[in-house]
Amino acid sequence: MIANPQHLAFTVGMAALVVWRLSVRMRRLMTRQRLCVQRQWITAIVFALLPLVLLPGIEAAHAALWPLLAGLVSGIALGLIGLRLTAFESDHEGHHYRPNAYLGGAIAVLFVLRLGYRLYEARDFQLGTATSGQAAHLDPLTLGILGLLSGFFVTQAAGILHWYYRRAERD
Repeated sequence: MIANPQHLAFTVGMAALVVWRLSVRMRRLMTRQRLCVQRQWITAIVFALLPLVLLPGIEAAHAALWPLLAGLVSGIALGLIGLRLTAFESDHEGHHYRPNAYLGGAIAVLFVLRLGYRLYEARDFQLGTATSGQAAHLDPLTLGILGLLSGFFVTQAAGILHWYYRRAERD
């Protein structure tokens, strides 16, 4: 018997999103990537909407909003650092970029580890051995890491799009 179907739906949805992004990201971390404008827009929109989807649940627990905001600010700062470390180039094949493998990979792995821990806690909750009844999406550490991931990927995608449109203006 599932204790909280909403919790399970959230966890499965987040796991699917993370697995999708990690598979794409890890496959390309060390190689030159052809810039696909549509993919950057999708990344920017999906990761910008992610914290907004959580807002209705967070409104009930005002204290949970601060870790999410701190994570977003930290993610934006790391995204800006990542953009400085990203190599951009244009040639006869088109526009390309090479993101910093270590920074993006570390943030993604941090989120996957936290999600794995929350799944482990969900198993304890379902077995009745959990010590906390707090929903997984309202946990401050999880929200902070989610904000970090979201802020980082939105900033990266926006920066890449900015470079592309500025370059297209010149050409």
